Amino acid sequence: MYISGIERLPRKKNRIYIDGEYAFMLYDSDLKQYHIEADGLDVEDGSENGIRISDELYTRILKETVIRRAHQKALAILERMDRSEAELRQKLKTDMYSEEVADETIAWLKQLHYLDDSRYAQSYIRNRIDNSSRQELLSRLRAKGVDKETADEAYMICRDELNAQKTGKGLDPDAQGGDCEQPDPEQQAAFRLLAKKLGTDRNITLKEQRSAIGYMLRKGFRRNEIVQAFEALGLKIDYEE
Repeated sequence: MYISGIERLPRKKNRIYIDGEYAFMLYDSDLKQYHIEADGLDVEDGSENGIRISDELYTRILKETVIRRAHQKALAILERMDRSEAELRQKLKTDMYSEEVADETIAWLKQLHYLDDSRYAQSYIRNRIDNSSRQELLSRLRAKGVDKETADEAYMICRDELNAQKTGKGLDPDAQGGDCEQPDPEQQAAFRLLAKKLGTDRNITLKEQRSAIGYMLRKGFRRNEIVQAFEALGLKIDYEE
């Protein structure tokens, strides 16, 4: 194989092309370490004009430098904030790691249980379920690259956990409408969000009412949840589909 091109970048970085395809990024110090001469090589050059590189040296560069740095970068990212697999993959891509290196790094993180979309989704939902609709939570997770099945399952787990906590605390059934059904986390979230939106003032105008309804709809709450939230606040609304 040949190093067919070396693209100079700011901050002493270099894009390395192997046989015409992007392979990895190396610093000037790396080129010196591996005795790679950058001068005279252009990205458009063919392999016949490039620098011959053995399979052994290629593997050594990949393992000793590129993959090692990808591991360190990924750990640093996850240390600052938990990420979904898709988010981490995009971060690695932005830092010029190839798909091959990203695949290896993600597999390594999963093996160590540092990366888990199911755990990530559950954590994300737990931190927001008190003030967010199911639709909004699942939509945000999908935007972060979490697949629908994983997101749905995570919501069900968190909903059941919350219900178990409420039951364990001996929640008064009368506070939930006089029956013995488990409290609905989404309905409770609708109530809390609407109460926060309206504040303490209960003498709202029709315009304010419509504005609040639109706000709740944009947050992903359904008609019956919005109506019940208004009623729980002592407000009657004329809400038609």
